[in-house]
Amino acid sequence: MGKQFKLMHVLLGLALAVGIMLLGGCGGTTTKEGQNAAQPSAEKIKVGVVGAFSGPAAEMGTPMRTGIEMAAAEINNAGGINGRQIQVISYDDEGDSSKSATMAHRLIESDNVLAVLAAPSSGTAIAVASVCREASVPQIVPVAQSPEVLQPPSPWIFRISANNDMDIARLINYIKKNGWKNVALLHDTSAFGQSGEKIFLKALPAADLNIAANVGHQVGMTDMTAQALSIKQSNADVIVAWSLGADGAVFANNLKNIGFKAPLLASRGMMFDVYTRLGGAAVEGTIAPGSIDYTKKEAQDFIQKYHSKDSAAGGVDFAALGYDAMNVLAEALKQAGPNPDRQQVRDAIQGIKGFKPVTGYADAEITFAPDRHEGGNIENSVLQVVKNGKWVNLD
Repeated sequence: MGKQFKLMHVLLGLALAVGIMLLGGCGGTTTKEGQNAAQPSAEKIKVGVVGAFSGPAAEMGTPMRTGIEMAAAEINNAGGINGRQIQVISYDDEGDSSKSATMAHRLIESDNVLAVLAAPSSGTAIAVASVCREASVPQIVPVAQSPEVLQPPSPWIFRISANNDMDIARLINYIKKNGWKNVALLHDTSAFGQSGEKIFLKALPAADLNIAANVGHQVGMTDMTAQALSIKQSNADVIVAWSLGADGAVFANNLKNIGFKAPLLASRGMMFDVYTRLGGAAVEGTIAPGSIDYTKKEAQDFIQKYHSKDSAAGGVDFAALGYDAMNVLAEALKQAGPNPDRQQVRDAIQGIKGFKPVTGYADAEITFAPDRHEGGNIENSVLQVVKNGKWVNLD
């Protein structure tokens, strides 16, 4: 019995020693500064992205997401923000506004993101803004341009791209410069198209220009000969098409088929690869306000990086806007401190002044204030023209 007791005592001692060693191993090695070497790194900064990554609007959404991810990767490779890495969490809304709202709720309530970057289409951006406004979560809109996205005014919603008003002002200046007087307007029935129509109907008369025709169309039409004939009969000096890429290509080909050669100006929504791909010779010479000044070094550097990515697809303008949006948010995060909450991030975004973006002309900048949530101005709107099947600077 005595020998058994001694043996049990030895075994218990060994077990205790092993347990202590195991506990020490779980704790890791302590450095000279007293920091646990095995301690996990600081929690990542979660940033939510909502957009169309499939379906017809993917040519805006996919490059927007690529630009956001490019910026986040560069920031992380440079050490992150205040020692923390950025984690981009993105959801595909397929261009459906109801899905946009659902994805925004998921990002905020389940993923606990600090801020949201969304969305490329006006309708989906409006849906996300409604959710972020209600949940008091900062949202930066990289692409969507309709003024309605920021209405009603909210301290939580910001935009970096030039809005429809700015692009339309740029086009009207160009129309007046060329001495055209009678303007025919084509627009689709989406939130984007209706916003453009509303602005033009006020802005053209205010600029002493005549509205020769105002013609609408459904999204996704395969033939717009009737619309083209209506505009031809109006004897317009110039046409402005406020539609999206594929529809614009159909319309341009219909104009060519009926032999009407009035100058064609277009919305930024035309600046999809599909517009030049489907439009062919019919879209040569189209002029639209975009985001990229191809003579600007920062833009040239970005384009080179973007096209080096195997996944790069769709318009580079939308990618550059995503890139700028992530970098604007990163600048705010730096100012907000090491562990900010959503309100502190919101306040820091409002404090951004004179940020120099990749997009826009040389004088373009992004500036916010409590009473200014449209970050851009007319210098963020760059006139481009289709030449040999590619969008290039007009001047």
